[in-house]
Amino acid sequence: MKKTGLKQKILVGLCLLVGLYGVAREFEIIRIFKQTTDGMMPHIAPDQLMISYKWADIAKNDVVTFWDTSIAIPGIREATRSAFVGRVIAVGGELFEIRDGVVWINGEATQEAVPVLFSWKISRRDYQANTARFETEPQRHRPDTVLAVLTPEKALEIQKFVPMVRFDFRCFPEGFPGIWGPEGAKWTMNHFGPVWVPPGHWFILGDNRDNSEDSRHRGFVPETDLIGELIN
Repeated sequence: MKKTGLKQKILVGLCLLVGLYGVAREFEIIRIFKQTTDGMMPHIAPDQLMISYKWADIAKNDVVTFWDTSIAIPGIREATRSAFVGRVIAVGGELFEIRDGVVWINGEATQEAVPVLFSWKISRRDYQANTARFETEPQRHRPDTVLAVLTPEKALEIQKFVPMVRFDFRCFPEGFPGIWGPEGAKWTMNHFGPVWVPPGHWFILGDNRDNSEDSRHRGFVPETDLIGELIN
């Protein structure tokens, strides 16, 4: 009899939890997503489940999920509206800039709140001779070079033994006007801005800086597009 009563209580508890989640989802208080890219590595891995909570006070360095409309690039992608995840780096009224991979806010260099990743260009020969020094496999292969994704600290350690440079590339394909006007068409992932963030908007970056389609590509994110703050 006691076992039957316990089973009933567990069943009732599970039903209540499912019901509460259904209500929270219906009113978009809590949502569950699956990360589909490596843009937030090393903190969020591809295919990792994410839980976001909408009624949260968002501050800089918070990781948020938001509705985003991608910019159509002829021959590359169509414009689609989907859920994205990223870290709030600058808020409305702030002057945002990236110089040599370092974020500047209102003319002052900032220290990253968490470890971030960059792509480093290495000759294939040097990489193969020093594979033990690298923690991960290179993400991109070229005939004579590879790109390794490393934190600046790890890269500085490896550079004592292996010649390599930080890889940089345009935010938009050459000839595509992008969203930042003629001057912005020349900006790169590690040399961007400066731009003023409008009131009621955020500038959002991925932690995997060279492998994230964030505000550098898509523009400022309105606070009204917030889905929720990541809680896991």
